[in-house]
Amino acid sequence: MEMADPLVEALRALVEREGGRHAVARKIGVNEQSLYQILRGIPLPSGKPRGVGAKLREKLNVAYPGWIDASRPKMPLPEIRDALPVVLDAIAACPHRDELRTLLALLVDHDAPAYRQRLAELLSSFDPRGPNLTTEDKALAARVTKAAQMAESFDVAGVMKQPVKNK
Repeated sequence: MEMADPLVEALRALVEREGGRHAVARKIGVNEQSLYQILRGIPLPSGKPRGVGAKLREKLNVAYPGWIDASRPKMPLPEIRDALPVVLDAIAACPHRDELRTLLALLVDHDAPAYRQRLAELLSSFDPRGPNLTTEDKALAARVTKAAQMAESFDVAGVMKQPVKNK
């Protein structure tokens, strides 16, 4: 099963919200047929699927700031007080101490997506609590993993994340 392109899905949601592809095309100054072909999945002559390229993405960003974020499904994220014990247990049991120590220092200074991804790999490569995870712990871990995967899919597509605002 092929995964849907998150940018095409965001464009689809925008077109639906804004009253159709004609309205969106007019506002961003592109041919309506370009949007039609992307949304219908009509392949390029090379056979590759059409997508939301850099130029189109820039026009959409100018005309519809936040258009990508508005299309993301709202997933309940775990509270820090719920997630932190799970993460701390994983850190305490991690056999890759030297790499973990270096990685955590890099994350504090740089917060790069690649460092976050590697930390997630290290901490999820084993089960710090053994086979006796509660159903609640498993559900929390699944939600954290799903949220991280969604965030990473947008990074891979070259989309800038919006800065997180502190409350």
